[in-house]
Amino acid sequence: MPMGKELGSFSFKTTSFGYSPGDGGAETVAMNMEGSLEGPDGNLTVLGTLTGSPNADATSGTYTWLGRDFASDGATRVATGGGFFTASGNGTWALRGYVCWSDGSGGAVEGELNLASRSLIGKACEWT
Repeated sequence: MPMGKELGSFSFKTTSFGYSPGDGGAETVAMNMEGSLEGPDGNLTVLGTLTGSPNADATSGTYTWLGRDFASDGATRVATGGGFFTASGNGTWALRGYVCWSDGSGGAVEGELNLASRSLIGKACEWT
């Protein structure tokens, strides 16, 4: 787990995939996602795109995140981030990275992407 106080847990489902050519013949995979971020400020609805650049056998690579969360009172903020991923099992990948929100907050992120369930589940924590 990332170090520091937990900022919240997230649970996303993939709604669509898009593949495009990447640098040097590699592929880029864009996964549109929706779900929730549960934390001290309540349950937020999240929409975003995780874009991955895997190596040739998809056992590791890097990713970026661009999304937005929505509170029930209408407040919203943009989230950007990135990091790396490694295969953690048959059809699963462990992600580690960071997130920065437009309100100036941010932290470390750790999660697991699951191909069978098309899900990404994890936690965000403060940097220590």
